[in-house]
Amino acid sequence: MTGTTRTKAIIMLTLVAAFAAMGCNKPAAATGDAQKAAGDAPKAAADPGAAPDKIIVYYFHATRRCPTCLGIQDNIEQTINEKFAEETTSGKLSFEELNFEEDANKHFVDEYQLSFSTMIVAAQAGGKTVKWENAEKVWEHAHNAPALKEYVEKMIRTYLNML
Repeated sequence: MTGTTRTKAIIMLTLVAAFAAMGCNKPAAATGDAQKAAGDAPKAAADPGAAPDKIIVYYFHATRRCPTCLGIQDNIEQTINEKFAEETTSGKLSFEELNFEEDANKHFVDEYQLSFSTMIVAAQAGGKTVKWENAEKVWEHAHNAPALKEYVEKMIRTYLNML
């Protein structure tokens, strides 16, 4: 491991520990087989080869939230409102903010292998997820709004191009 890589790893671990101490990103208990951070839909979903007809951007969070979690969500929503108004109006794109600790949302923990607050971009066909990706790099850009918005826009555009 190079010095730079080691330094980055130490910084990330320090941030995760600090957020956990504040009650932010409380890990969710995951059960079942591990899902890739980017990949095909869970087994119960539609055929992964089906052509998507809608994109959903989820922001998952725990009950207790820190200012960084709230800031990430705010930047995601701003990006969607500023860059994707036409797509949201047409129904091609939607945004959902969900607490993964609430009983009604716990199925997402397994479905998207959630362990902390994050953005998931999911392509759906006929109301079933056919492809999804954990946009976990939102944390790398959390304190740089322009970089965060650029990353969010790129992730969403990549998925919209599937329609």
